[in-house]
Amino acid sequence: MPWYISGWHRGEVEEIKKLIAYTPIRLPSADNHIWSVAVVVPASEVEGAIHSIQISQFALQMLAILGVLLVGLHSISMLITWSDLLQQEVERKTLEFKLSEEKYKSLVENADDVIFTINHFG
Repeated sequence: MPWYISGWHRGEVEEIKKLIAYTPIRLPSADNHIWSVAVVVPASEVEGAIHSIQISQFALQMLAILGVLLVGLHSISMLITWSDLLQQEVERKTLEFKLSEEKYKSLVENADDVIFTINHFG
């Protein structure tokens, strides 16, 4: 049986559920007797230790999740900033291109000289 009810533990006299674990021990002797060694602990102490481990594990998981979320939000923020900078650069270059196009169009339309183009075949 992995547990039993005891009437005392460390000076407390009351009904206490205790967990028990056994292991066989073979002692080198002439008659080869097998002894059992048992470890007994109140279930409340084990449950308390498990509970504190669960709380620590939960806190670590929350920190990891928070870290992943912060890294994700920072990455999204950087992508949005980079996208805005690219958009501004495209708008600036488009404006430069339009101004250059208007300048050369004005030169061609107002030129007193003949302007023509030829290809490789004349």
